[in-house]
Amino acid sequence: VYEVRKGNNSKWAAYFSILPKIENMHHPLFWTSTEANILTGTYAQHNLMAKLKGFNKFYDKVVQANVLSPFPLMEELKWAQSIVDSRAFTIKKLKGKHRLNNKPFLAPLADMLNHDPDIKVGWKLGSVAANEKNYNKDKKKLSYFRIFTLNAYGPEAGETELVNNYNNELTSINMLMNYGFVYDTPTRIDHLPLNIDIPQTLELYEEREMIRDFMGVPKSLMLYYERPMPDGLLHLTLIIQMSTDEVTSSVDEEKLLVLESDKHLVNAYTLLRDTLNTLLTGYILY
Repeated sequence: VYEVRKGNNSKWAAYFSILPKIENMHHPLFWTSTEANILTGTYAQHNLMAKLKGFNKFYDKVVQANVLSPFPLMEELKWAQSIVDSRAFTIKKLKGKHRLNNKPFLAPLADMLNHDPDIKVGWKLGSVAANEKNYNKDKKKLSYFRIFTLNAYGPEAGETELVNNYNNELTSINMLMNYGFVYDTPTRIDHLPLNIDIPQTLELYEEREMIRDFMGVPKSLMLYYERPMPDGLLHLTLIIQMSTDEVTSSVDEEKLLVLESDKHLVNAYTLLRDTLNTLLTGYILY
């Protein structure tokens, strides 16, 4: 914001001139209420609300800190944050030191490349080594940020566009919140987090918690796209459904005895199937 306000006096003026303007931003921070309502009833909506809440706190801190005069308008700071969200690089160097190591930074032109999750790229931060082709002894003390392809490139390799790989470890929701787009189909790491507690109103609640503990059922469970249901979710359902006699017996033997019962397994799977089908078909109605 500070540099942009300098206009043509900023050494980054040429870079700022090619960045999208506020009216052309598609980042979630700029969504209208109508656009945000598309996510109603989804886990993505939870993430969007958290992002907006976080931005509002950030805006208040910037205003209170009085580091910019006049203090930035909300739209002005939204633009700045969305630019950093969608374009900043963060490099974690394993060797050597650099002032930008593990910190987000903008790299003009390198941030213009489109994303391709199937492309392999390399990033380097630091001085050029003497054994590298672009080494120049007159500039050996300068620092560089370089991005380069690790794939065969060119028409003969079927690649006609130079692209980047933003991050293969971001879920579709992360992609949406940071970059404003998602993949056509879910990725291998897309998931729905579940935090499920045993109702305290159930009889023998403490004993059920003991069973949960020795069965190693975590408090948080993850449902991944096109992956088998986690065992912990089935075990937790069985613990909740058990009768008091079954709970007592399981505690005595430190074993989830109903795991050996076809009847209990059918009941648990039926409950989970109906619940998950509700999630898939639109739990916003409930």
